[in-house]
Amino acid sequence: MADRAGIREVMNRHRLATTVAAAAVVLLAAGFIAYQLPESPPPHRTVSTQDFYTTDDGQTWFRGPINKAVPFEHEGKEAVRAYVFRCGGTEFVGYLERLTSTAMKQIQDTDARAAAVATRPAVKGAPPPNVRADMIRSETLFQISMYGRELKRPGETEWVYVRDMQRSTAIQQPKCPHDDPTHKPEPVVP
Repeated sequence: MADRAGIREVMNRHRLATTVAAAAVVLLAAGFIAYQLPESPPPHRTVSTQDFYTTDDGQTWFRGPINKAVPFEHEGKEAVRAYVFRCGGTEFVGYLERLTSTAMKQIQDTDARAAAVATRPAVKGAPPPNVRADMIRSETLFQISMYGRELKRPGETEWVYVRDMQRSTAIQQPKCPHDDPTHKPEPVVP
């Protein structure tokens, strides 16, 4: 207690020095915060209900509903998700994504289970059947997003399991096709 009173007494006796010290701490904190802020505000993010897909290994792409399980058949060919980027005005597919066969089976099983739950009568104290069905779908889709995907770059033949963190992370960091180090790939929103 005596220490606190002593500090208070010193601060009261040296008000100018206390004020200057407090202002310096505030300015240092403000400078530290400003230093950590980005130079410009982040770009406006757009949410889309569509995704890009390709049937020819990323040579061309088309838009479709975001909730498609890939691969799927499109005009007689297998379509997979295409992640499109822009570099210096040029758009290109940076990498492709598909679900594993196990994940595709999980989706089919989950859809069947969710449909069965949605038709059951409501239970007092439980979420409505349609909400329970959505919960089942959401849980499965989350698990699949973590464990049931494969990635590859256009032109490569081997699909890389997303749990292979080193290789899948490298695939998800595309490079500009014209090798200009001043350009960074920017994702294109469908």
